[in-house]
Amino acid sequence: AQMLNGTPLVSETISMFFDGVLVDSDQTNVTGGFSGSYTLPTGQATGTYDAVANWTTTLPGILGNWSNVVQIDVTIRASSIIIDSTPRAPDVVHPYQEITIFGYLTDVANGSGLIGQEVDVYWDNGTIPLLIGTVSTTADGYYELNYTVPVGYLGPVTYWSEFVSVDPEYEGARSSNMTILVEKWLTEVQIAVDATIVHPLENITITGNVTVPELGGLLGGAPVTIWWGNSTGPHNLTVVLTDGGTGQYQFIHEIPFSHGYETFNIWAEFAPGSDVFSD
Repeated sequence: AQMLNGTPLVSETISMFFDGVLVDSDQTNVTGGFSGSYTLPTGQATGTYDAVANWTTTLPGILGNWSNVVQIDVTIRASSIIIDSTPRAPDVVHPYQEITIFGYLTDVANGSGLIGQEVDVYWDNGTIPLLIGTVSTTADGYYELNYTVPVGYLGPVTYWSEFVSVDPEYEGARSSNMTILVEKWLTEVQIAVDATIVHPLENITITGNVTVPELGGLLGGAPVTIWWGNSTGPHNLTVVLTDGGTGQYQFIHEIPFSHGYETFNIWAEFAPGSDVFSD
């Protein structure tokens, strides 16, 4: 603050106004400088507001004056939300498998995390987007949701996260889309026999198991079809279930008296006809 001839106004009170309301005041220093601050209230509406300073003279013969008007735009602060997951494409997921969807909600202007805000996570298989969970952000704006992939759909799924702001200071935000493929669990059928040469009316014991390599375990209660192939064609001998405890199956077959003297093949098939495990 200074007079028209450039002389600083020292130790004078400067009043500061926002939208016509007195919000702060300060004493000028030896150079006529002053400063003030004002924190906008939570309910401040967006728009353009005038900020101006005033000096009411205390010096005889000198008129006070107003400063130039500075226009201030009050806007809602922008937020940003990012998303990731474990697993993620090109990996796939399977029914009953857990996928962890996570990310960060931040302030666009300064990059700081928005803590204690709710984030919605959506899962869309091409029919109707499904809200699969709502989680609160923690330190640094981090959020995380663990979701078990449901049974009944195989194919590509799109998922994303949304921040629907209830804070008047922030706009809502939506993440980019991620896509992953839902596939059946791969299975392998093992088979073994206790003899390679047999005679009519002798028994041959057929054993094995069904494994799920990605889980590193055996599948209990799995229906296994035992096939016998000779010159008269393939024959379905039986269907046995793998043991719920050991994961093994066993079938004892008696060679028919009328069986031809020839080489034959034995194989096992797992064909559950489900959306969970592959044949």
